[in-house]
Amino acid sequence: MKSDKPIIVQGLAEGDCTKGATIDFLSSIYKPEFGFRFGGGSQCAHNVVVNDLHHCFSQFSAATFNGATTVLTKEVVFDPLSYEAEREKLGENGSCAMVDENCLVVTPYHIAKNRITEKRLKHGSCGRGVWATKEYAQRYPERALRVSDMWSGGFYDKTDQIREDILAEVGEFEPFDIYGEILKSGNIKSFADVCYSVEIIPVWTEDIEKIVKNNSCI
Repeated sequence: MKSDKPIIVQGLAEGDCTKGATIDFLSSIYKPEFGFRFGGGSQCAHNVVVNDLHHCFSQFSAATFNGATTVLTKEVVFDPLSYEAEREKLGENGSCAMVDENCLVVTPYHIAKNRITEKRLKHGSCGRGVWATKEYAQRYPERALRVSDMWSGGFYDKTDQIREDILAEVGEFEPFDIYGEILKSGNIKSFADVCYSVEIIPVWTEDIEKIVKNNSCI
């Protein structure tokens, strides 16, 4: 049964309110063609269990098992490393996501900033760099890395600037994980390789608006 109007699921608690299971259940009934993510990033944990199949959805929509193509709108923070790891784990159960080219991109530098701050302040972050990425974009909107930059000639200019700004913000620190080491060294070749080759379908906001108008979505 197809729904002629988009189905919207919004958690009003502080997480752990079965959004993933709810989306999976509704999509098993209404069979939407597209599953939207309209906020958050790789810190999300939307668990879906179907028979012996269990997956904790992060960048992908929890409607994936029911055949929906994931769409990430411009408010989603995109983590190429997390996305590729999840896509590989999903295997034949997943497909390439459609990602708004305006989405902010998490870099290893943002994750390092997040984890260094968490170690100092102990404010309870999961350490995926999502808020650090958004905070940086608010402070330096023109310097923020977006999906459209991942294949552009300005990729390294932007990431070098992000590193310089974050180093100035965190001051002296001793690396305690791989992300801190990357921030110290500035070596993000492996990250750049993923960004250049990531398997997504880049779209613009106007394209997404057409999808919502002309297709069944959740």
